[in-house]
Amino acid sequence: MGTQKILLWSFKRGYRINILVLEITCAILAVISVWLYGNGSRYAPLFGLFCQMFWITWTIQGNHYPMLILCIFMVGTHIRNYFVMRNKQLLQSD
Repeated sequence: MGTQKILLWSFKRGYRINILVLEITCAILAVISVWLYGNGSRYAPLFGLFCQMFWITWTIQGNHYPMLILCIFMVGTHIRNYFVMRNKQLLQSD
């Protein structure tokens, strides 16, 4: 089955987003997020929150509902890290 047939099949079935493309996007964004956190970037939590948009979409589109628990905790972790890393940046600038 060619790529065009898969996309057409998924469109006919009511899928708004091709799941394979979404999975690859989530994986790439997760690697970038880990890399940003590893480098101590102050933008890592914001990028992590951005990535969660894709993970939540993948969870719902793929009917992986137990993964929503992880997504919710990851959103909370990114929000917490935003404030922690912001305070670190403020302390280092003094």
